[in-house]
Amino acid sequence: MQSTVLQGCEDCADVIQQYPLFAGVVSVVLGGGTYAVIAALMRGTVDPVAVGLFAVIFGVCYTGARYALSR
Repeated sequence: MQSTVLQGCEDCADVIQQYPLFAGVVSVVLGGGTYAVIAALMRGTVDPVAVGLFAVIFGVCYTGARYALSR
C-alpha cells in the first residue's frame, strides 16, 4: 500500500479530484469530531447517533459537491 504524500506537491490543489474516497473519509472524521466537540461544549453530552448521522451527511455532501464542481 502506498501512502499519500501531499507535502511539496504542485498539483495537490485538486486532492478531492484525485483521491475522492480519501477526501470523503477526512471530511467525515473532521465533521464528526467538530460536531462532537461543539455538542459537548454546548450540551455537556455527545449523542453518538447524531454525531454519526451528521458526519456521514456532511462528508458525503461536502465531498460530492466539491468533486462535482471541480470537474
